[in-house]
Amino acid sequence: RGTKASPQAAAETDFKKQALKLHDLALRHFVANLRGKKGEIARKYVENRKISSEMVQAFELGYSLDEWQALADYLQAGSGLKVELAVKAGLLSASEKAGRVYDRFRARLMFPIKNLSGRVIAFGGRIIENASQDGKEQAKYINSSDSPIYKKGEHLYGLYQARKTITQQKVAILTEGYLDVISLHQFGFTNACGVLGTALTKEQVKRLAGFCSNIELIFDGDNPGRKAALRSSEMILGAGLDCTVVILP
Repeated sequence: RGTKASPQAAAETDFKKQALKLHDLALRHFVANLRGKKGEIARKYVENRKISSEMVQAFELGYSLDEWQALADYLQAGSGLKVELAVKAGLLSASEKAGRVYDRFRARLMFPIKNLSGRVIAFGGRIIENASQDGKEQAKYINSSDSPIYKKGEHLYGLYQARKTITQQKVAILTEGYLDVISLHQFGFTNACGVLGTALTKEQVKRLAGFCSNIELIFDGDNPGRKAALRSSEMILGAGLDCTVVILP
């Protein structure tokens, strides 16, 4: 006898489908911005960081415009879905006071975060120097908040791109930043992936353990970097994997 999904489960599945569609549209918007006239500041930044155009393409980097509602307007025009859904999906923010929605990411280099099927489920955004910041000190990086399609402690940046090499070599390189991951791939270390702005979690280790038996950690040589490396290696060894730590000068 076929069991019928509860209305709640059906609504959840439907929302996830819509959230993925919104993320696909957002990706298209950010990628087009980086290539367009207003993306020059971001293109210069990428050039200064010596990221090749192949890597920009492989990781589908983008740019969020220095505007309050560029993405909101684009999503509304392109999806026919209510903007409240994009707020719930973590793409837009809502201001209770002003009673409006606005772009969560503004004037940032955008890094799409993918699941293992290659679907975009979240974004990370890095502030670009000289971008207008409303006179306020802004966080260097902001990430999508957790949503029904994304839990940051469960995913790893670049794992979708790195999985094939990790499976072949049985070794994963784990580092901290988006640009670190991309630089490693650019120089042939295509088994590199990164933690997503949090300390390494048991879920992330478990995910990697499905593909390899050895994890090489590359962390900064400063105090926080060393502490993070120590904590992470304990967790990795506890999961029965081999672990090597590379401390950067």
